[in-house]
Amino acid sequence: MDQTPNKLHQCKTPAEQAIWIKRALEAGRILSDAGLWVGGVDDPSKVIRTLRNQGLPVITTKKWVQDAANVRHHDLAWRLG
Repeated sequence: MDQTPNKLHQCKTPAEQAIWIKRALEAGRILSDAGLWVGGVDDPSKVIRTLRNQGLPVITTKKWVQDAANVRHHDLAWRLG
């Protein structure tokens, strides 16, 4: 039975994080670099690179995010193509 957590911050290993990220992308989510980092992923770009190497068609894009000072700006993000 699959034990991958429902929330990214609950993942205990990089392998669990990669599974969570892959499933989120496959579900149509756009994942931001900052969001993955806050969720506990040390190197989001490395995970994305690994998923691409496994054949997942991940596209780099931008996503609007709001920082702690309520300022909106673009952040590096990924989605499936």
